[in-house]
Amino acid sequence: MKAYSALICQHATVRKLGERTVLPGSYLASNPRFRRFFRDLAIMSSSKKYRQFLAGPITGKQVKELPGIGKVAAKRMIFHKSADRVLGMFLRVERNESEFCRWLMSESGLNSKNQKKCYDALKEYCDLHL
Repeated sequence: MKAYSALICQHATVRKLGERTVLPGSYLASNPRFRRFFRDLAIMSSSKKYRQFLAGPITGKQVKELPGIGKVAAKRMIFHKSADRVLGMFLRVERNESEFCRWLMSESGLNSKNQKKCYDALKEYCDLHL
């Protein structure tokens, strides 16, 4: 972490906004080391369920192991008992957030916060593993 902080300060114009440090977007986009660093940092700061979901393969995981989907919502999803079936639907709607969230609402009755959690987890999973 210290090494990346030093590199950021050396190679980029850093602006302070309150307590957050902001880097120019083009610099981050051009450097894969920093993209990996900030992606890993985002994963580390998320929930345990989110980290466990992203860590391994999706085969064999139940729906309730998806972030945003609890026991009650999993029981409502009658035809989709495994996480890979939900991933299939996510890919079927071509990663479209509004369509996928609408489908989740109709299948399980999830609120918008939990729909977003599930969408973000599946999107991140696809970016990492597919």
